[in-house]
Amino acid sequence: GKMHLVLKGEKLDGEWILVKDKREPESNRWLLIKAGKSMKPISDRVDDRSALTKRSMTAITRDNDAQWQSHRPASSGKKWNKRPAKAARPVFVEPMKCKPVTDLPATGEWLYEMKFDGYRCMALKEADEVRLLSRNQKKFNDRFPQLVRAFGDLPGNFAIDGEIVALDRHDRPSFQLLQNNQANPDAIYFYAFDLLHDNGDDLQRSPLEERRQRLAGVMSNASELLRLSPLLPGSPGQVLKAVSKLGLEGVVGKRSGSLYEAGERSGAWIKRRSDRRQEFVIGGYVPGAANFDSLLVGLYENKALHFVAKVKDGFVARLRKEVFRQFKGLAANDCPFANLPQKKGSRWGEPLTKEKMKECRWLKPQLVCEVAFVEWTDAGNLRHAKFIAMRDDKPAREVVRET
Repeated sequence: GKMHLVLKGEKLDGEWILVKDKREPESNRWLLIKAGKSMKPISDRVDDRSALTKRSMTAITRDNDAQWQSHRPASSGKKWNKRPAKAARPVFVEPMKCKPVTDLPATGEWLYEMKFDGYRCMALKEADEVRLLSRNQKKFNDRFPQLVRAFGDLPGNFAIDGEIVALDRHDRPSFQLLQNNQANPDAIYFYAFDLLHDNGDDLQRSPLEERRQRLAGVMSNASELLRLSPLLPGSPGQVLKAVSKLGLEGVVGKRSGSLYEAGERSGAWIKRRSDRRQEFVIGGYVPGAANFDSLLVGLYENKALHFVAKVKDGFVARLRKEVFRQFKGLAANDCPFANLPQKKGSRWGEPLTKEKMKECRWLKPQLVCEVAFVEWTDAGNLRHAKFIAMRDDKPAREVVRET
Protein backbone atom coordinates (compact mmCIF):
# COMPACT_ATOMS: atom_id res chain seq x y z
CA GLY A 1 0.00 0.00 0.00
CA LYS A 2 2.97 2.37 0.05
CA MET A 3 6.50 2.82 -1.24
CA HIS A 4 9.39 4.73 0.36
CA LEU A 5 11.69 6.44 -2.18
CA VAL A 6 15.00 8.22 -1.92
CA LEU A 7 15.56 10.34 -5.04
CA LYS A 8 18.84 11.93 -6.11
CA GLY A 9 17.73 13.90 -9.17
CA GLU A 10 18.27 17.37 -10.55
CA LYS A 11 14.62 18.30 -10.01
CA LEU A 12 13.58 15.96 -7.16
CA ASP A 13 16.03 15.38 -4.34
CA GLY A 14 15.30 13.77 -0.96
CA GLU A 15 12.96 11.25 0.67
CA TRP A 16 9.46 10.63 -0.63
CA ILE A 17 6.57 8.33 0.27
CA LEU A 18 4.14 7.04 -2.36
CA VAL A 19 0.96 5.98 -0.56
CA LYS A 20 -2.54 4.97 -1.64
CA ASP A 21 -5.25 7.47 -0.66
CA LYS A 22 -7.48 5.47 1.70
CA ARG A 23 -10.07 8.24 1.90
CA GLU A 24 -11.38 7.29 -1.57
CA PRO A 25 -10.34 3.64 -2.12
CA GLU A 26 -12.48 3.30 -5.24
CA SER A 27 -10.67 6.18 -6.98
CA ASN A 28 -7.27 4.42 -7.18
CA ARG A 29 -5.69 7.74 -6.18
CA TRP A 30 -2.11 7.83 -4.90
CA LEU A 31 -0.29 10.57 -2.99
CA LEU A 32 3.40 11.43 -3.29
CA ILE A 33 4.42 12.96 0.04
CA LYS A 34 7.72 14.69 0.72
CA ALA A 35 9.38 13.39 3.87
CA GLY A 36 11.70 15.52 5.97
CA LYS A 37 12.66 18.96 4.66
CA SER A 38 10.25 20.57 2.20
CA MET A 39 11.40 21.58 -1.25
CA LYS A 40 10.39 24.49 -3.44
CA PRO A 41 7.57 23.64 -5.93
CA ILE A 42 8.94 22.97 -9.41
CA SER A 43 5.74 24.05 -11.14
CA ASP A 44 2.85 26.38 -10.41
CA ARG A 45 0.35 23.83 -11.68
CA VAL A 46 -0.03 20.09 -11.95
CA ASP A 47 1.07 18.84 -15.35
CA ASP A 48 3.63 16.60 -17.03
CA ARG A 49 5.67 19.38 -18.64
CA SER A 50 9.43 19.46 -18.43
CA ALA A 51 10.72 22.01 -15.92
CA LEU A 52 13.46 22.87 -18.44
CA THR A 53 11.61 23.30 -21.74
CA LYS A 54 7.95 23.29 -20.56
CA ARG A 55 7.07 20.69 -23.20
CA SER A 56 4.82 17.74 -22.37
CA MET A 57 6.26 14.24 -22.21
CA THR A 58 4.39 13.44 -25.42
CA ALA A 59 6.08 16.36 -27.19
CA ILE A 60 9.52 15.44 -25.84
CA THR A 61 9.12 11.83 -26.98
CA ARG A 62 7.91 12.94 -30.41
CA ASP A 63 10.81 15.37 -30.91
CA ASN A 64 13.38 12.77 -29.75
CA ASP A 65 15.90 15.58 -29.29
CA ALA A 66 18.73 16.34 -26.88
CA GLN A 67 16.27 16.88 -24.01
CA TRP A 68 14.84 13.38 -24.52
CA GLN A 69 18.35 11.95 -24.55
CA SER A 70 19.65 14.43 -21.96
CA HIS A 71 22.16 12.07 -20.32
CA ARG A 72 23.71 10.56 -23.43
CA PRO A 73 27.47 11.09 -23.84
CA ALA A 74 28.13 14.29 -25.75
CA SER A 75 30.11 13.98 -28.97
CA SER A 76 31.49 17.49 -28.64
CA GLY A 77 31.96 20.21 -26.08
CA LYS A 78 28.79 22.00 -27.21
CA LYS A 79 25.38 21.53 -25.59
CA TRP A 80 23.87 20.66 -28.94
CA ASN A 81 24.69 17.90 -31.38
CA LYS A 82 21.45 17.38 -33.26
CA ARG A 83 21.42 18.46 -36.89
CA PRO A 84 18.85 21.19 -37.64
CA ALA A 85 15.74 20.10 -39.50
CA LYS A 86 15.56 21.00 -43.16
CA ALA A 87 12.93 23.52 -44.23
CA ALA A 88 12.16 24.43 -47.82
CA ARG A 89 11.86 28.17 -47.24
CA PRO A 90 11.63 30.77 -44.47
CA VAL A 91 8.00 31.26 -43.46
CA PHE A 92 6.19 33.29 -40.82
CA VAL A 93 5.59 31.61 -37.47
CA GLU A 94 3.76 33.15 -34.54
CA PRO A 95 6.42 34.70 -32.28
CA MET A 96 7.30 33.01 -29.00
CA LYS A 97 5.92 34.91 -26.00
CA CYS A 98 7.38 35.90 -22.65
CA LYS A 99 5.76 34.95 -19.37
CA PRO A 100 5.50 37.96 -17.01
CA VAL A 101 7.24 37.53 -13.64
CA THR A 102 7.62 39.74 -10.60
CA ASP A 103 11.11 38.42 -9.77
CA LEU A 104 13.91 37.01 -11.90
CA PRO A 105 14.90 33.39 -11.12
CA ALA A 106 17.44 32.94 -8.33
CA THR A 107 18.59 29.58 -9.72
CA GLY A 108 19.17 28.02 -13.11
CA GLU A 109 21.07 29.18 -16.18
CA TRP A 110 19.47 32.18 -17.90
CA LEU A 111 20.48 34.66 -20.58
CA TYR A 112 19.24 38.22 -20.12
CA GLU A 113 18.47 40.89 -22.71
CA MET A 114 16.85 44.31 -22.69
CA LYS A 115 13.08 44.46 -23.09
CA PHE A 116 12.51 46.73 -26.06
CA ASP A 117 9.57 49.13 -26.28
CA GLY A 118 8.76 48.73 -29.97
CA TYR A 119 7.06 46.59 -32.61
CA ARG A 120 7.73 42.84 -32.52
CA CYS A 121 8.72 41.91 -36.06
CA MET A 122 9.57 38.79 -38.06
CA ALA A 123 12.05 39.59 -40.85
CA LEU A 124 11.83 37.07 -43.72
CA LYS A 125 14.21 37.06 -46.68
CA GLU A 126 13.96 34.67 -49.61
CA ALA A 127 16.09 35.38 -52.68
CA ASP A 128 15.54 39.09 -53.36
CA GLU A 129 12.23 39.38 -51.47
CA VAL A 130 12.14 40.83 -47.95
CA ARG A 131 9.02 40.85 -45.78
CA LEU A 132 8.72 42.56 -42.41
CA LEU A 133 5.69 41.16 -40.57
CA SER A 134 4.16 42.11 -37.23
CA ARG A 135 3.05 39.46 -34.74
CA ASN A 136 -0.43 39.54 -36.33
CA GLN A 137 1.14 39.41 -39.83
CA LYS A 138 0.64 43.07 -40.65
CA LYS A 139 3.22 44.09 -43.25
CA PHE A 140 5.70 46.79 -42.20
CA ASN A 141 7.50 47.15 -45.57
CA ASP A 142 5.93 50.44 -46.61
CA ARG A 143 6.33 51.94 -43.16
CA PHE A 144 10.02 51.04 -42.74
CA PRO A 145 11.56 50.91 -46.24
CA GLN A 146 15.05 51.64 -44.87
CA LEU A 147 14.94 48.37 -42.90
CA VAL A 148 13.72 46.47 -45.97
CA ARG A 149 16.75 47.72 -47.92
CA ALA A 150 19.11 46.85 -45.05
CA PHE A 151 17.83 43.27 -44.85
CA GLY A 152 17.95 43.00 -48.64
CA ASP A 153 21.69 43.67 -48.52
CA LEU A 154 22.30 40.62 -46.31
CA PRO A 155 23.23 37.37 -48.10
CA GLY A 156 21.20 34.15 -47.94
CA ASN A 157 17.67 33.26 -46.88
CA PHE A 158 16.56 33.63 -43.26
CA ALA A 159 13.80 34.25 -40.75
CA ILE A 160 14.84 36.57 -37.92
CA ASP A 161 12.76 37.40 -34.84
CA GLY A 162 13.35 40.86 -33.44
CA GLU A 163 11.96 44.27 -32.56
CA ILE A 164 11.64 47.52 -34.51
CA VAL A 165 12.68 50.31 -32.15
CA ALA A 166 13.01 54.10 -32.23
CA LEU A 167 15.83 55.49 -30.08
CA ASP A 168 15.62 58.91 -28.46
CA ARG A 169 18.59 61.28 -28.03
CA HIS A 170 19.68 59.27 -24.98
CA ASP A 171 19.65 56.03 -27.02
CA ARG A 172 16.64 54.74 -25.10
CA PRO A 173 13.70 53.06 -26.89
CA SER A 174 10.73 55.42 -27.25
CA PHE A 175 7.39 54.10 -28.43
CA GLN A 176 6.00 57.59 -28.97
CA LEU A 177 8.93 58.34 -31.28
CA LEU A 178 8.34 55.05 -33.09
CA GLN A 179 4.71 55.95 -33.79
CA ASN A 180 5.91 59.18 -35.39
CA ASN A 181 8.62 57.38 -37.37
CA GLN A 182 7.99 59.24 -40.65
CA ALA A 183 9.13 62.45 -38.97
CA ASN A 184 12.17 60.70 -37.44
CA PRO A 185 13.29 58.00 -39.92
CA ASP A 186 16.92 58.20 -38.75
CA ALA A 187 15.91 57.05 -35.26
CA ILE A 188 14.61 53.63 -36.43
CA TYR A 189 16.57 50.43 -35.80
CA PHE A 190 15.92 46.68 -35.83
CA TYR A 191 17.22 44.65 -32.86
CA ALA A 192 17.54 40.96 -33.77
CA PHE A 193 17.37 38.39 -30.97
CA ASP A 194 16.58 35.04 -32.60
CA LEU A 195 17.16 33.12 -35.83
CA LEU A 196 14.47 30.61 -36.85
CA HIS A 197 15.57 29.78 -40.40
CA ASP A 198 19.03 29.90 -41.97
CA ASN A 199 19.54 28.91 -45.61
CA GLY A 200 17.23 25.89 -45.51
CA ASP A 201 17.81 24.95 -41.86
CA ASP A 202 14.80 25.14 -39.53
CA LEU A 203 16.32 26.15 -36.19
CA GLN A 204 13.22 26.17 -34.00
CA ARG A 205 14.21 22.87 -32.35
CA SER A 206 17.83 23.94 -31.91
CA PRO A 207 19.04 25.28 -28.51
CA LEU A 208 19.02 29.02 -27.87
CA GLU A 209 22.81 29.31 -27.79
CA GLU A 210 23.16 27.75 -31.24
CA ARG A 211 20.48 30.03 -32.67
CA ARG A 212 22.21 33.12 -31.26
CA GLN A 213 25.59 31.95 -32.56
CA ARG A 214 24.26 31.51 -36.07
CA LEU A 215 22.34 34.79 -35.83
CA ALA A 216 25.59 36.60 -35.06
CA GLY A 217 27.02 35.10 -38.26
CA VAL A 218 24.07 36.27 -40.36
CA MET A 219 24.33 39.77 -38.85
CA SER A 220 28.14 40.03 -39.08
CA ASN A 221 28.12 42.43 -42.05
CA ALA A 222 24.77 44.08 -41.42
CA SER A 223 24.02 47.77 -41.75
CA GLU A 224 24.11 49.99 -38.66
CA LEU A 225 20.30 49.93 -38.80
CA LEU A 226 20.30 46.21 -37.97
CA ARG A 227 21.68 45.35 -34.56
CA LEU A 228 22.16 42.20 -32.54
CA SER A 229 20.33 42.38 -29.21
CA PRO A 230 23.12 42.40 -26.60
CA LEU A 231 23.26 39.98 -23.67
CA LEU A 232 23.32 41.65 -20.25
CA PRO A 233 26.10 40.39 -17.97
CA GLY A 234 25.85 40.01 -14.19
CA SER A 235 23.51 38.49 -11.64
CA PRO A 236 19.72 38.98 -11.92
CA GLY A 237 19.90 41.71 -9.27
CA GLN A 238 22.70 43.53 -11.07
CA VAL A 239 20.87 43.29 -14.40
CA LEU A 240 17.65 44.73 -12.95
CA LYS A 241 19.50 47.54 -11.18
CA ALA A 242 21.34 48.54 -14.36
CA VAL A 243 18.19 48.46 -16.49
CA SER A 244 16.22 50.56 -13.99
CA LYS A 245 19.07 53.08 -13.70
CA LEU A 246 19.14 53.53 -17.47
CA GLY A 247 15.38 54.07 -17.55
CA LEU A 248 14.73 51.05 -19.78
CA GLU A 249 11.40 49.22 -19.90
CA GLY A 250 12.57 45.97 -18.38
CA VAL A 251 14.43 42.68 -18.78
CA VAL A 252 13.79 39.55 -20.86
CA GLY A 253 15.20 36.28 -19.54
CA LYS A 254 15.65 33.17 -21.69
CA ARG A 255 16.44 29.78 -20.21
CA SER A 256 19.75 28.41 -21.42
CA GLY A 257 19.27 25.59 -23.92
CA SER A 258 15.60 26.41 -24.53
CA LEU A 259 13.95 25.76 -27.88
CA TYR A 260 11.81 28.18 -29.91
CA GLU A 261 8.16 27.48 -29.07
CA ALA A 262 6.18 29.40 -31.69
CA GLY A 263 3.13 31.16 -30.26
CA GLU A 264 3.68 29.71 -26.77
CA ARG A 265 4.12 31.42 -23.42
CA SER A 266 5.75 28.40 -21.75
CA GLY A 267 7.97 30.15 -19.21
CA ALA A 268 11.20 29.35 -21.05
CA TRP A 269 11.16 33.07 -21.88
CA ILE A 270 10.19 35.52 -19.13
CA LYS A 271 9.90 39.28 -18.83
CA ARG A 272 10.24 41.54 -15.83
CA ARG A 273 9.19 45.15 -16.32
CA SER A 274 10.90 48.05 -14.58
CA ASP A 275 7.50 49.68 -14.26
CA ARG A 276 4.01 48.27 -14.56
CA ARG A 277 2.37 48.73 -17.90
CA GLN A 278 0.75 46.65 -20.59
CA GLU A 279 -1.75 46.74 -23.44
CA PHE A 280 -5.48 47.18 -22.84
CA VAL A 281 -8.55 47.13 -25.09
CA ILE A 282 -10.53 50.36 -25.50
CA GLY A 283 -14.22 49.57 -25.05
CA GLY A 284 -15.60 53.08 -24.72
CA TYR A 285 -15.02 56.59 -23.44
CA VAL A 286 -16.50 59.35 -21.32
CA PRO A 287 -17.24 62.39 -23.54
CA GLY A 288 -15.38 65.65 -22.88
CA ALA A 289 -15.71 69.24 -24.01
CA ALA A 290 -13.97 68.64 -27.37
CA ASN A 291 -13.73 64.85 -27.80
CA PHE A 292 -13.30 62.62 -24.74
CA ASP A 293 -12.50 63.07 -21.07
CA SER A 294 -11.26 59.53 -20.33
CA LEU A 295 -10.92 56.14 -22.00
CA LEU A 296 -12.64 53.02 -20.68
CA VAL A 297 -10.25 50.10 -20.98
CA GLY A 298 -10.25 46.41 -20.19
CA LEU A 299 -8.79 43.01 -21.00
CA TYR A 300 -10.04 39.55 -21.84
CA GLU A 301 -10.67 36.87 -19.23
CA ASN A 302 -12.27 33.61 -20.38
CA LYS A 303 -13.14 35.23 -23.72
CA ALA A 304 -15.10 38.04 -22.03
CA LEU A 305 -13.92 41.67 -21.93
CA HIS A 306 -13.56 42.95 -18.34
CA PHE A 307 -13.43 46.63 -17.47
CA VAL A 308 -10.35 47.60 -15.40
CA ALA A 309 -9.95 51.38 -15.48
CA LYS A 310 -10.82 54.87 -16.64
CA VAL A 311 -7.71 56.40 -18.20
CA LYS A 312 -7.67 60.18 -18.02
CA ASP A 313 -3.99 61.11 -17.54
CA GLY A 314 -1.20 61.07 -20.13
CA PHE A 315 -2.91 63.11 -22.86
CA VAL A 316 -2.21 66.46 -24.49
CA ALA A 317 -4.74 68.18 -26.76
CA ARG A 318 -3.10 66.97 -29.99
CA LEU A 319 -2.92 63.39 -28.77
CA ARG A 320 -6.59 63.39 -27.73
CA LYS A 321 -7.56 64.46 -31.25
CA GLU A 322 -5.42 61.72 -32.82
CA VAL A 323 -6.89 59.03 -30.58
CA PHE A 324 -10.44 60.30 -31.03
CA ARG A 325 -10.10 60.11 -34.84
CA GLN A 326 -9.52 56.37 -34.52
CA PHE A 327 -12.98 55.93 -32.96
CA LYS A 328 -14.63 56.66 -36.32
CA GLY A 329 -16.77 53.74 -37.48
CA LEU A 330 -16.45 51.85 -34.17
CA ALA A 331 -19.49 53.25 -32.29
CA ALA A 332 -21.58 50.55 -30.57
CA ASN A 333 -24.98 50.63 -28.89
CA ASP A 334 -24.20 48.08 -26.18
CA CYS A 335 -21.55 48.04 -23.46
CA PRO A 336 -18.81 45.51 -24.38
CA PHE A 337 -17.65 44.96 -20.77
CA ALA A 338 -18.99 41.82 -19.11
CA ASN A 339 -18.42 43.07 -15.54
CA LEU A 340 -20.35 46.36 -15.75
CA PRO A 341 -22.17 48.00 -14.06
CA GLN A 342 -20.19 48.15 -10.82
CA LYS A 343 -21.68 48.43 -7.37
CA LYS A 344 -21.48 51.56 -5.27
CA GLY A 345 -18.85 51.86 -2.59
CA SER A 346 -15.83 50.68 -4.59
CA ARG A 347 -12.57 51.29 -2.69
CA TRP A 348 -10.46 52.00 -5.78
CA GLY A 349 -12.26 55.13 -6.92
CA GLU A 350 -15.56 56.33 -8.31
CA PRO A 351 -17.41 53.18 -9.47
CA LEU A 352 -18.90 52.92 -12.94
CA THR A 353 -22.47 52.33 -11.76
CA LYS A 354 -25.55 51.86 -13.92
CA GLU A 355 -26.30 55.56 -13.52
CA LYS A 356 -22.77 56.61 -14.47
CA MET A 357 -22.81 54.32 -17.52
CA LYS A 358 -25.46 56.57 -19.06
CA GLU A 359 -22.71 59.15 -19.61
CA CYS A 360 -20.47 56.70 -21.49
CA ARG A 361 -20.11 56.07 -25.21
CA TRP A 362 -19.36 52.51 -26.26
CA LEU A 363 -17.01 51.25 -28.96
CA LYS A 364 -16.46 47.95 -30.70
CA PRO A 365 -13.49 46.42 -28.83
CA GLN A 366 -10.94 46.63 -31.63
CA LEU A 367 -8.47 49.33 -30.54
CA VAL A 368 -5.54 48.60 -28.23
CA CYS A 369 -3.58 51.09 -26.14
CA GLU A 370 -0.67 50.85 -23.71
CA VAL A 371 -1.24 52.05 -20.17
CA ALA A 372 1.12 52.55 -17.21
CA PHE A 373 -0.18 52.08 -13.68
CA VAL A 374 0.95 51.77 -10.07
CA GLU A 375 -0.66 48.44 -9.17
CA TRP A 376 -3.61 46.10 -9.48
CA THR A 377 -6.25 46.38 -6.74
CA ASP A 378 -7.76 43.33 -5.04
CA ALA A 379 -10.90 43.96 -7.09
CA GLY A 380 -8.96 43.62 -10.36
CA ASN A 381 -8.77 47.31 -11.29
CA LEU A 382 -5.86 49.65 -12.01
CA ARG A 383 -4.62 52.34 -9.65
CA HIS A 384 -3.34 55.63 -11.12
CA ALA A 385 -3.62 54.62 -14.78
CA LYS A 386 -1.81 56.76 -17.37
CA PHE A 387 -2.05 56.58 -21.16
CA ILE A 388 1.23 55.78 -22.94
CA ALA A 389 0.42 55.14 -26.61
CA MET A 390 -1.88 53.42 -29.08
CA ARG A 391 -0.79 49.93 -30.18
CA ASP A 392 -1.74 48.70 -33.64
CA ASP A 393 0.60 45.70 -33.60
CA LYS A 394 -1.42 43.42 -31.30
CA PRO A 395 -4.93 41.99 -31.91
CA ALA A 396 -7.45 43.01 -29.26
CA ARG A 397 -8.41 39.38 -28.62
CA GLU A 398 -4.89 38.61 -27.42
CA VAL A 399 -4.95 41.28 -24.69
CA VAL A 400 -5.02 39.43 -21.37
CA ARG A 401 -3.74 40.26 -17.91
CA GLU A 402 0.06 40.17 -17.71
CA THR A 403 1.00 41.61 -14.33
